[in-house]
Amino acid sequence: KKYNADKSAYDVVDFRVYQFTTTTLTADKGESSDALKKRQAEADAKVKKNAEDFAAAAKDEASFLAKAKELNKDTKDYDAAKSTKMTSQLKSSVQSNLSEDVAKWLFDSKTAVGSVKMFTSSDKKTFNVVLLTAAGHQEDTVSVRHILFANKDAEGKALSEAEIAQKKKDAEAAVKAALHKDAARTQ
Repeated sequence: KKYNADKSAYDVVDFRVYQFTTTTLTADKGESSDALKKRQAEADAKVKKNAEDFAAAAKDEASFLAKAKELNKDTKDYDAAKSTKMTSQLKSSVQSNLSEDVAKWLFDSKTAVGSVKMFTSSDKKTFNVVLLTAAGHQEDTVSVRHILFANKDAEGKALSEAEIAQKKKDAEAAVKAALHKDAARTQ
């Protein structure tokens, strides 16, 4: 019932994204403002065309990755599989990191896994090519908290046996308190 009331709080997507961003040019020595505007428009158009070409070439995940690798062939240690992958993203996360339009498209039930689309930012300076790789409900969710009781000091030196024994007692007391608090909440 809770899930059906707000599916976007639980559903997640996996996708790949490759971003193209324009660069603001500065005037060359003696260049007029009209000439700079023209050069800027040409540079922006080239970035947009590169994004459009990427989107057209990305027919599936393999071709998406191949195109990303091709564009980064001169980048040492570039890993397209890692660099473009976004895993288990909630709609709110996609909205804040990319855009509301990207989130709507990724979470639309009509968008099929394997679909590719290019999105242009409102200022027309960024172009995101997005490939949906998986979508669905995050069935087994858990909330986790932790407290670290370090056995080394701030400089990385090991604590004494007595200090470690005290840290262990402190950790056991924290676990006991957390279990007590959790038990009180469920009653």
